[in-house]
Amino acid sequence: MRDAPSNAVIASEMRHTKKVFVPLRTVSWLIFVFPLLLLQCSLGQQKVHVFTATDFMLFDTNDLLYFEVLRPKNISYIYKVRPAKDFGGKFEFQSDAVTVNLVAADPPDACYSVINGEALQKSIALVERGGCSFVSKVKTVENHGAIAVFIADNHHDNGEGLVDMVHDGTERDVHIPAGFMLGSDGYHIKRGIEGAGMQGAVISIPLNVTTNPSLYARQPPWSSW
Repeated sequence: MRDAPSNAVIASEMRHTKKVFVPLRTVSWLIFVFPLLLLQCSLGQQKVHVFTATDFMLFDTNDLLYFEVLRPKNISYIYKVRPAKDFGGKFEFQSDAVTVNLVAADPPDACYSVINGEALQKSIALVERGGCSFVSKVKTVENHGAIAVFIADNHHDNGEGLVDMVHDGTERDVHIPAGFMLGSDGYHIKRGIEGAGMQGAVISIPLNVTTNPSLYARQPPWSSW
């Protein structure tokens, strides 16, 4: 029968185990905790967003387009749009991201005409849903030189649902890309532009949240992704 270890041997083994455990704990902290703390500091937030498997599945499978408002600063968040299903051009950019103005149409529905057509030239038009078909709205701003259009839901409290925009069945065709936005996003962007006394918001588009998932944590506080 094997002799039981003496108290001295047990104490020695415990000291050895402690010496090994401390470096392992330090390495684990450096690998898992330290990067999250750095992310927290860089985002200036009190809590770190922990990405789940569902989050990464969302990044990999959806067909959404993301952009960032650079100015005005009070609405500087990451926003999403859903490109139209079967009309308009594609959101194609010559570089990784371009800077362009996002200008709210006046009147907001842009069904038949706008009075700020000059401001829409070479800009992305922000239009509100309702009053006419999606194609009619895109046609209006395209005729005034807009390079794309974001159509926001006219339910300003809609912070969740995105609509699949389809052609209205007429023989008309449009060539600029169009995307659908949450009503809450469109509402707050427009209010932010007006509050800052600017002609339009300055945005960076597109953003790749698949390769940079930390952007996901910068969603607007009034919307749900």
